[in-house]
Amino acid sequence: MKAADIVAQLQRRLPLFTEEFTDTYNVTAALHAGTSALLTTSMTHGLAPGDPVHVRGAKTPIQITSISHPASSTVATVTTLTDHDLTLYSTWAEGNVAELAGSNEAQFNGLLRLVDVPNRRTFKVEVPSAAPTAATGAPRLMNGSNPFRTLGGLYTVNTTPTPTTLTLIHDRATDLGSLSGTITIRTTPRITGAVNVRAAQLSYSKEYSREAKPWAYVALRDATTSRSRQTTLDAVDINAISGGWQQLLVQPFSVLVAIPTTDGPRGRLARDRAEDLTRALCLSLLGYSFPTGFARSRPASPVQFVGHSGQDGEPGPYYVHGYDFEQVASVGFDDTVGASENVAFRDIALEMGFNVGTGTAEADLDLDDVPL
Repeated sequence: MKAADIVAQLQRRLPLFTEEFTDTYNVTAALHAGTSALLTTSMTHGLAPGDPVHVRGAKTPIQITSISHPASSTVATVTTLTDHDLTLYSTWAEGNVAELAGSNEAQFNGLLRLVDVPNRRTFKVEVPSAAPTAATGAPRLMNGSNPFRTLGGLYTVNTTPTPTTLTLIHDRATDLGSLSGTITIRTTPRITGAVNVRAAQLSYSKEYSREAKPWAYVALRDATTSRSRQTTLDAVDINAISGGWQQLLVQPFSVLVAIPTTDGPRGRLARDRAEDLTRALCLSLLGYSFPTGFARSRPASPVQFVGHSGQDGEPGPYYVHGYDFEQVASVGFDDTVGASENVAFRDIALEMGFNVGTGTAEADLDLDDVPL
């Protein structure tokens, strides 16, 4: 397992759940045509072609052709011009919500509870019984698009026509039109690797002197293995090549987060910020298996969360907090000095001497299914 793989995973995932390690820019307009999206930011973004960015909050509206509401009923039927992707969940009540906008009547706008989805172009929502019998204006469904028909996730800046615009290539769907929602872009996260806690602190002291922003450092910990001592406590199998080799290799690592303190040497506020990062880090790492280099461990067991704690150090201008994770790899027969189990064993040729005399006996065994 390498720190570089863990850093890459965090850079892909962590900006989806927190903006602590990125610079965030608000997008005032987003237009998609063909395979390119043009985004306009509210301020100079400072990005260059090739820079990775995370896009969040973009929504692809679906035109609504009608909203009908029988008098005194608490349910309205909505019909869309194109297919929607709404689903009525049986176990996830929070997901049964339709977001509508654009109607002249306030009762048909906002987050409405989804009560039925008869087909891909019809759904029913809960509305006040006193709502009008039909909607007027230009109603739209804001949260019904397939994930592949919206702009979101990790992209690479293609061009920067002006200091406040940039283009992205998005070829999973074409002609999405004008995108809606509260759209933001997040820049490359401040995540790197370090040998240990001390190295991370020394590195951050330089970064802090330039710009007081949080950084995350991945540090590998000492790996340990299970070993056979002829006891059932620590042995997982017979550690003999003839009997089948198997050892478990525990590979721990830590994500060390340095956070500037804003309340002097006490660091209480920074410690609270560290607590808020726990779930974001778990969402980015748990369940993922990193390459181990061992033939029998592709993949290894999923990453597990071990715990988190403040790191040793005097209170100062910044606070360092550590989050501990581990995964378990399997060291098997293919990782030993034994012969490859894929080599065919077809024939046996033996010469046997005698204790008396000079004669020898030879034995040739043909193990083919069909003798030669």
